[in-house]
Amino acid sequence: MPQPIVHYEIAAKDLGKMSAFYESLLGWKLTSFGPEMGNYNQIDGKQGAVFGIDGK
Repeated sequence: MPQPIVHYEIAAKDLGKMSAFYESLLGWKLTSFGPEMGNYNQIDGKQGAVFGIDGK
């Protein structure tokens, strides 16, 4: 049985612009973990929206 992709990374030189782009395009909410956690952002999709890179 295929398993969904649960992690992927998008590299960006300007995290603010990248966050604004995906928030406006897909309605994602990005939460930054800051430099102490490698400047990673976590994405939360809209409630009830189709969300995922596996097409589900």
